[in-house]
Amino acid sequence: MKWKFHPGVTTSNWQATLREQRIRIERILKSSPSLKHYPAEVFSECYLSARLEAARETGIDFTLFPEESPFTIEQTLDQTYFPKEPGLLDQS
Repeated sequence: MKWKFHPGVTTSNWQATLREQRIRIERILKSSPSLKHYPAEVFSECYLSARLEAARETGIDFTLFPEESPFTIEQTLDQTYFPKEPGLLDQS
């Protein structure tokens, strides 16, 4: 969320953190195949938490973040996916 909606402040540390967390999730899913569908089951709930955290960290009003994730579950878990250009929030 911060990567997409907080333009001008993305860093290589953020990118490394995203990759590391994605690798950890991948390892857990590989070691516990019964969890294969779990990320999709909790995706909406996790997105709500991401909105709240992004609002707190960026100072951007929570209601300005999209109610539905602008990312698919596949994009979220893809180690190589990063939005090409940060997007600005639609304030209309």
